[in-house]
Amino acid sequence: MLIQNTKSSAAGIFSAPFSTAFLINKCHTPVFLPFYHLVCDSELPHIKNLYQYRNSKLFCEDLDFFSRHFTFVELKDIINFIKSGLPLPKNALHITFDDGLREVFDVAAPILKEKGIPATFFINSGFTDNKGLFYKYKASLVLEKISHAGETQLKKITGILKTEHDIKKAILSVDYRNKELLDEIAPVIDVDFNLFLKDQKPYLSSEQIRSLVSDGFTIGSHSIDHPDFSIIDKEEQIRQARESMEYLSKNFGITYRSFAFPFSDFKLIKDSMEEITALFDCSFGTSGINDDIYPSNLQRFEMEKTNLPARIIIRKRAAARRVKLLTGNKTLKR
Repeated sequence: MLIQNTKSSAAGIFSAPFSTAFLINKCHTPVFLPFYHLVCDSELPHIKNLYQYRNSKLFCEDLDFFSRHFTFVELKDIINFIKSGLPLPKNALHITFDDGLREVFDVAAPILKEKGIPATFFINSGFTDNKGLFYKYKASLVLEKISHAGETQLKKITGILKTEHDIKKAILSVDYRNKELLDEIAPVIDVDFNLFLKDQKPYLSSEQIRSLVSDGFTIGSHSIDHPDFSIIDKEEQIRQARESMEYLSKNFGITYRSFAFPFSDFKLIKDSMEEITALFDCSFGTSGINDDIYPSNLQRFEMEKTNLPARIIIRKRAAARRVKLLTGNKTLKR
């Protein structure tokens, strides 16, 4: 925590005297890559307990800020830069969305289309057409009901979780390896994940994906069912990456190959990274404005979990990048 606070303080000191344009210009990165999950003006129970997302007003303000300070590029421009060395414009920027949520079709895409801004949507093949539900979203739905649970229900839940302490923390701590616990807990408090998928349809349908492609947006893979790659073995990592991309190629005619690591790529060992990145034209992590030892793996920065305007988020990210450049830590260590 002390190290993190020191870094934040250093970034603040470096950013204070400088204009936003100066900080952006001094990042020395080929492309800026902000990422989102959705844009929505209402409260979504499957996400409410996980992270804060942008409403349409904030998102439009983000885009207006990006328009003033950056040059929007398409995914194909990034691929051409990686594979052929074709230069990108100064302060190039490409927007991406993870998880293939319905709100990108209902809210984000129409705004982007109206403004003529390209974007890439990364899809989990196992959730398309609402075939399944990400375990973290299951956890949020469980938390929505658990506050109304009776003593008998809570006793059953603590038995399933094998804890009598902070139940909310325990539920949010469920990971890919023990995600079945959420399926055990759900009927105890009358949560029906299949009914939620049927009624609410939180994910993109195949028809909506085809519509996005027809409108000029690009589609990438985000694994099959969103595991944390750092806790699954290499064979499963490769399977998740390969099969999810094959699904997009087969069902939507996607000829380019792009992949966004679910959660993060930060903890992956070199052996895994080499094999996964070799499957794609480009791939994306979530470690901020950083270089990577793998040229085709580009790092993105998050625009959610805060209501701060884009100007402040970018200034903080750019200042942190400046500190890393000055201290020789601009490249991720693996």
